[in-house]
Amino acid sequence: MTATVKAASGTAAPGGSVTFLAGNIALGTATLAGSGGTATAALTVTGSSLAGGGNSVTASYGGSSSFSGSTASVTVTVAQPLTATTTVAAASPPTIASNATTTVTAMVKAATGAALPSGTVSFALGNTSLGSATLTVTGGMTAAVLSVSGSKLSLGSNSVTASYAGSSSFTASAGSVIVVVIAPVATTTALTASSASIAVGATTQLTATVKATSGSAAPTGSVTFAAGGVSLATAALVVSGASATASLSVTSSSLALGSDTITASYSGSGGFSASSGSVVVTVASVAASNVVATAAKTTNAQSGFAVEIQLQETAGAATTLTGFTINGTNFTPSIGASFESAQIAAHGTLTTTMNIQWTPLPATLVFVFNGVDASGRQWTQTASLATTGK
Repeated sequence: MTATVKAASGTAAPGGSVTFLAGNIALGTATLAGSGGTATAALTVTGSSLAGGGNSVTASYGGSSSFSGSTASVTVTVAQPLTATTTVAAASPPTIASNATTTVTAMVKAATGAALPSGTVSFALGNTSLGSATLTVTGGMTAAVLSVSGSKLSLGSNSVTASYAGSSSFTASAGSVIVVVIAPVATTTALTASSASIAVGATTQLTATVKATSGSAAPTGSVTFAAGGVSLATAALVVSGASATASLSVTSSSLALGSDTITASYSGSGGFSASSGSVVVTVASVAASNVVATAAKTTNAQSGFAVEIQLQETAGAATTLTGFTINGTNFTPSIGASFESAQIAAHGTLTTTMNIQWTPLPATLVFVFNGVDASGRQWTQTASLATTGK
């Protein structure tokens, strides 16, 4: 505290001393020093010399042979002392691969009392900030938690510091923990297909096998399958022993006709590095449906020439009957009524019995069928049947 004593007139500076008091309690005395009509006296006072809260401190100048006495006062507030804290940092796990993460926890404790510190904790590697987190209460203690990626650290030993900034009631403190970063274990990815050549509409099963090049632990994570740079899907790895597999069923509709290079990419996880593998799958264009048409005379009690007609699909591709003529006469509109359906399943058949009522009956009945298969290819089949009359 500094007391400034001035002469009301003249240029001489007051001499003597100033006594500082808190109420009736003397805090100390300081000698005035100065010139030009002004003198000052300073006293250092510790908070322990005053009462908690507001204190009216008086500076009393007793005067001298040449100057009269005077007083002045100031209010000094003494706050409660901050509670000391300690910060302890821990990492789980303490050793990670450069492509993994660790959880750094800073536990902040008060040295005395039951109150819990509040505020934030900053985490840093040297002068490089790793992030900050807010203190929360866990199990009667306050802790701040931050996930730290190994990519933000250096290979080897890293001293990560957790610094508590303090608050209006608690002092700041800091603690550190060593995080060791190692290189990830290399992996290999092999990709196979249950069928390396499939027809349009068919399916193949892709299997990616991921293994570590060293150690007995199996990689974890997922594999992304892509064809021609276009993602097909992502599948999770299933661990079995020292290897892990991811499978995907792919239909020809997801691929292009011809040769397709399919890639399985393992992105890496935990302590394992990324790797990839590929396989070539060929999508073969199927031939147009091969429909065999037959016509045969049958015994039928009805009038007319009874003919059984059968269409059999033998190429293994679903097809649709789109046209039907007998000796050049169009019977296409009656396909639904005659056959009950225009659809022929792969390796399926359509059968119907027709009574030919023409008079005179042609010597030969020529049945012509037209259709289109599931791939859009058209086909034509003919069946002939000699007649001997009714």
